[in-house]
Amino acid sequence: SIMDCVGCEKCRLWGKLQILGLGTALKILFSVDGDDRVDQP
Repeated sequence: SIMDCVGCEKCRLWGKLQILGLGTALKILFSVDGDDRVDQP
């Protein structure tokens, strides 16, 4: 993983959580956009 090079264990954990949250947020945003486009005439 990209964050494995971080020395501090706490920083590594928070970095992984932030990346995971960001990825999830982007998936939700793009899936909502796709659904909206399908519903529009």
